[in-house]
Parts: sequence; C-alpha cells; structure tokens
Amino acid sequence: LAYLRPPWTRFLWGPPGAGKSYALGRLAVNLLERDINHRMLVVAPSNMAVDVTMSQIVSHLEESNLKYLIEDRKILRYGYPRNSDVLERSEILGTPILDEQTRKIRRLSSRIKVAEHKKVSDKEIAILRTELFAAQEELKRLVNDHVSNCSIVATTTTLAYLPSSPIGQQSWDTI
Repeated sequence: LAYLRPPWTRFLWGPPGAGKSYALGRLAVNLLERDINHRMLVVAPSNMAVDVTMSQIVSHLEESNLKYLIEDRKILRYGYPRNSDVLERSEILGTPILDEQTRKIRRLSSRIKVAEHKKVSDKEIAILRTELFAAQEELKRLVNDHVSNCSIVATTTTLAYLPSSPIGQQSWDTI
C-alpha cells in the first residue's frame, strides 16, 4: 500500500473475499512500522465484519516485528465479538483488570437481587446499589484508560459514535 500524506480519505468497498480486510491488515502494519505511536480506529457496520478485519490485522501483526503489540494488549476488539477466532484471543479483548472489575459488578448485581428477594432493608439495598454504581464507574474509567493506550481499536460504527463510547473521546491518526 502506498503511503499517503494526511489528510486523505479512501473507502474500501467490494464483495466478500475481495481483500478489503487483508488490505486493512497490511495498512495497519505499514502505518505502525512507520510510526509506532500511530493510532488507528477500525470501524465496520457489523460485528462479523469487525471480527474478520481484526483477525487479519492480528495475523499481519504476528507475521511482523510488531507482534509484541498484541502481547502488550495494544490491539483492542471493542464491543461484542462473534467470531470464535477473536473470542479465543483474550489479549485483544481487554486487560485482565477489566475482567476482574466485570466479575465484581456481576457479584454486586447478584447480591442486590438476593437482597431484594429477601426483602432486606432499603438502607442495605441502597448501600449495595451505591457500591454497584461505583464499580460501574470504575469499569468505565478502566475502559477509557485502556482505549487511550491502544494502537489499534476495532469496533462497529454504532459503538464508535455513541455519546457514551470512549472511542469518540480519543484522538485517532487514522480511521
């Protein structure tokens, strides 16, 4: 792929199997080889399209001298992956601390349900809900921090542009 000086706009369009995802994988490696601090946002209309593209990006990175970016969790599949190849790659799904925080939120949510079922005092339920809210806010902060430290983030167009999304709060060199 030829290097284009910014600002530039190109759209990849074509039928399945035309090589769009392959080209994006090569482009991602090329941009990062030129500037290791380059930040790239990959958006696609569906989770499956994001997953196919992410698989190509990871494949090309693994064949390059930039494989460490995967191991260092600088490549992120943000959102709701569907493809088993992506789901099996925990290193591109976030950091272990995000998993820990998610488990904490699930435990608190379960405790609230049990407390409501047992009809414990409103004060006790309010305390649990306050803990849940704090844990959810911490998860948002952790996700924002992780996204801001990633070289490549891939997600759906919808998730990228939701007002609550950490994606739109970032600066990207290439989208």
